[in-house]
Amino acid sequence: MEPLFLYHYIGHTNIHVIDFADVNNTRVLFKSSYASVDVTDVELCGNHVFVSFDNQTRREDGYINVYRLYNRQTGSLHLVHTIRGS
Repeated sequence: MEPLFLYHYIGHTNIHVIDFADVNNTRVLFKSSYASVDVTDVELCGNHVFVSFDNQTRREDGYINVYRLYNRQTGSLHLVHTIRGS
């Protein structure tokens, strides 16, 4: 399996999956934008990706989305669960 690197911009509203298998020819495989939130952290655990979001309007309404690892066959980052604060 070719190495993949999940990359995000802290403080912005996008998640990118970028293929760094060939560092001279990197490719964006997936991009998703989110309104009214800041993407604050990404963690990998087993076959899942945890992404935390900070609500720009009501900070106490942040949440964490849990995705399956990026699927090359379908080109998707499948959401499996959302964990809400308070």
